[in-house]
Amino acid sequence: KEIKKILAYSTMSHLSIAFVGLGVGSLAAGMLHLVNHAIFKALLFLSAGAVIYIAHRVKDAWKLGGLIKTAPFVALFMAVGSLSLAGVPPFSGFFSKEMVVASVIAHGEPFVKVFATMAALLSIAYITRLWLLIFVGETRNQELEGHMHAPSNFWMRAPLGVLAFITLAISIWQTDIVH
Repeated sequence: KEIKKILAYSTMSHLSIAFVGLGVGSLAAGMLHLVNHAIFKALLFLSAGAVIYIAHRVKDAWKLGGLIKTAPFVALFMAVGSLSLAGVPPFSGFFSKEMVVASVIAHGEPFVKVFATMAALLSIAYITRLWLLIFVGETRNQELEGHMHAPSNFWMRAPLGVLAFITLAISIWQTDIVH
């Protein structure tokens, strides 16, 4: 329900994906996913903080909505983090998640193959749902109607922009990171 709690639970999911990669013997896949996860999750948590700031400390995703009109930059930056978490190419999360799933399929037990693939696919569903709840539609909290304002503060947008850039740019260096 709360934005940061949803992101924290997704951290558990992605740590399990990374450790499954390590468990099937692919140190490169597991560690690459940990590195990528650290970067895109930092982007997501900072974006969540910006959303909470804009929404006057409202943390419940079910009460938000329509923030893409109020805060298009925050929506864009959180979309970059969400697409990476979901494993959409060309974002960094795609490469590491694909490497883990490929390692599991090549070396894992049938039970592990099914659950690792399910975890990778379910992350698409929950992060998409979170992003849509926050940024699409109309505000579901009438108290917030007309009171939300995008942060014009450079110091709030700059870290989001830097992390979004790194999330995209790190895709180029995936093989270098693995080696």
